[in-house]
Amino acid sequence: LWNRQSHTGKPKVKRHLKSSHATPTPCTDGNYVVAFFGSEGMYCCDMQGHLIWKKDLGKLDWGYYRMRSAQWGGGSSPIIHKQMVIIQCDVQKSSFIAAFNLKDGSQLWRTPRNDVPTWGTPTVYSGKKHSQIIVNGYRHIGGYDIEAGKEIWKMTGGGDIPVPTPIVAHNLIYITNAHGRMSPIYAVHVSATGDISLAKDTSSNQYVAWSYSRGGNYIPTPIIYN
Repeated sequence: LWNRQSHTGKPKVKRHLKSSHATPTPCTDGNYVVAFFGSEGMYCCDMQGHLIWKKDLGKLDWGYYRMRSAQWGGGSSPIIHKQMVIIQCDVQKSSFIAAFNLKDGSQLWRTPRNDVPTWGTPTVYSGKKHSQIIVNGYRHIGGYDIEAGKEIWKMTGGGDIPVPTPIVAHNLIYITNAHGRMSPIYAVHVSATGDISLAKDTSSNQYVAWSYSRGGNYIPTPIIYN
């Protein structure tokens, strides 16, 4: 139906040989299409392919934190919730999560994150009392208020290359990741607040319903059946 060239020129960062600079999946609400190319920017088109807005987010360097020269490129995809575009950018320096106005690309909020490069895509939980954005991570798994970007809860501990998207079912947030020494699965209550990191040699607490230290996914996002 249509195609569009979003960017030309030399990329600001390198990429993994098995990847590309267009790894993140575009998202749409049926009226707009948003595509994210990391350091080459974020672009929003209408359903006929006309450019509505574009956003330069500067140099975003994704790569294994133990080898800072290894530039792998991003993998976190944008998501749309109502009239907001949300992106998670866990990079080598100055990681953040941010929300933008879907219609004009203006930044609504931007919250710093204390994490090394990760490749997960956020998810949104819409509850009766509040909605939150949930993100995977290595040093900084957590949930953020969707209206202002304020952190609601956080926890540490996981595989050091997080990729799977968090999922929500039965009032529990399921988070898994793998690589390195850990491959956990966490089931977190949607009511979680504060630092809910598990104490040593424990598998649950007030807000973590249960967890396993092994058996988590490196790349695939799990699904809930029944």
